[in-house]
Amino acid sequence: MKQSHNHPVLGPIEIERVARARNIRISVRKGRVRVAYPWFSSRERALQFLDTKIDWVRATLEKQQRTEADRVIRPPFRTRQHELRVVPDEKATRATVRVTSGAITLLLPASADIANSEIQELINKGVTEALRREARELLPPMVEAASCRTGLDYRSITIRATRSKWGSCSSRNDLSLSVYLMLLPDHLIEYIIIHELCHTVHRNHSAAFHSLVDHHLGGREKELNRELKQYHPL
Repeated sequence: MKQSHNHPVLGPIEIERVARARNIRISVRKGRVRVAYPWFSSRERALQFLDTKIDWVRATLEKQQRTEADRVIRPPFRTRQHELRVVPDEKATRATVRVTSGAITLLLPASADIANSEIQELINKGVTEALRREARELLPPMVEAASCRTGLDYRSITIRATRSKWGSCSSRNDLSLSVYLMLLPDHLIEYIIIHELCHTVHRNHSAAFHSLVDHHLGGREKELNRELKQYHPL
């Protein structure tokens, strides 16, 4: 059973006995500390183990906080075709967002903090919708151009708000592309598109697959892959 514990240094944490656990494990996700321990151990021993890892836990929490702060979306922020605009609204009781031609408009109560997690989630939804509209307009002609240039055929394109991967190719040559490709420069979008088109020939990541990708990218596959790692979805 999951229990809450007020740690003297870390504050509120979660502690839980897990039947399948083989040892005591500590995880830190989204600013929350969780301790799981096996059935043959005890709550007291788990907390003692946590105390030996305090420095690591605190460092991890601080790193996550810095990362979250770096990822706060605020003006000036723009996508390819939309600009984030914040409009203070003294009469509003809650924040709202709407996407129109060229703008992602956030109506913000006067006392609200734009860095608040709920408001950031709202902004993310607005930005994602803006990216979806852009992707539906811009990605299909880019895929078609790459297909014509390489001679690699595909059956269809689907645009999804996928964060775990930039794109994929099904066994029937259906391409699925992430709306977050719109956050990349054109040459990296082309890299992803060609990568997925090459899966219409090779359904794996074999040496033959990478050789084909590299061929269609003029020998720049490794270089572009390294550059891509600097980017991530919102």
